[in-house]
Formats: sequence, structure tokens, C-alpha cells
Amino acid sequence: HGWPQGAITEIIHATAGCGELSLLLPVLAGLAREGRWVTMVDPPWIPCPAALHGRGLALEKLLLAKTKNRRESLWACEQVVRGLPGGALLAWPGQPSFGELRRLQLAAREKAKLAFLYRPAGTLGEASPAALRLHLEDGGRRGTRIHVIKCRGSHPPPPVCVAFSTYAKTSTHTVRHEPFA
Repeated sequence: HGWPQGAITEIIHATAGCGELSLLLPVLAGLAREGRWVTMVDPPWIPCPAALHGRGLALEKLLLAKTKNRRESLWACEQVVRGLPGGALLAWPGQPSFGELRRLQLAAREKAKLAFLYRPAGTLGEASPAALRLHLEDGGRRGTRIHVIKCRGSHPPPPVCVAFSTYAKTSTHTVRHEPFA
């Protein structure tokens, strides 16, 4: 039934480039087409405007925020969730505590926002108030393996593999060229 609105979704991954942004591009492009803002707080890289535009994201509705520390990052996340009408938050907040996540979860629920937090693989065993927790890992030639760690309303389904693009990394160790068939 789509992404949980008014809730935090955690996307947990060990390595960048495994499809963590591609997973969200269809919903982000749809929001931008509706005139809603997409805000990225502390992305670990500068997004490629041409690639985002090519996937349908209206760049004039994309806001990037860079903060100095974890406290500022969490403050910015809460301001985005509480302040901007509609839209979505994508954030890389570091290691927030359960209480800080809960505060952000309550703000997202109050304002009916989409909030996506990117978290490192080391947080898999931690408790979280997030409504949905996904673990992304390299699935080799099959694409990105997505494990649903937590979801509301049912038991998590079995993992699935999704091939986002030929540009996603095929190995978590090195990038190598495959011979032509």
C-alpha cells in the first residue's frame, strides 16, 4: 500500500550505492510533480542533478541542507517535518537515540509527512520507533536485496531482489567491469 505516511521509514545499508536512493525516486518524483518539497538533510554525497532530473525529480522542488553536527541535523529534520507543507524528508542523521527518533516519529505523524532516515548497518539490532525498517544489501547480479525488518500490521515478508539500474554497484568491495557477453 505504498510508503507509510506520517511515519519514519528507516533504510539501513552497509554501503552507499546499493540502490538506497533509487528505491525512493518514484515517490519523490511524484511528490515534486505535485509541487511538494523533497528535502535532503546531510546526504553523504552531493546528488547528481542530471540523474535526479532524468528520473523525474523536479530540481526546483529539491532542498539540500548541510549541518555541522548531529544535534543540528536532528533539529533540521524536525523543522522540515513540522514546517514544510507536504513532501518528504530524506536524512542521514548519524546515530540518534531512541528518544530522538521517537520525537521525530511523533512530528511525522502529527504532520502526515513521509520521513526516510538512512542508517548504518550497525543499527539493525537496535530498537526503533520507525513504522517501517528496511535493510538493503548487495544481491550480486540480481540487484539489491531488500529485507523488511519491521512493518506495521503483519509479519515481514521474505526478502526480495530489485535491480534498480546498471549503475548501482555490483560489489561492496570494488567496482569492476564485467566482460561483454
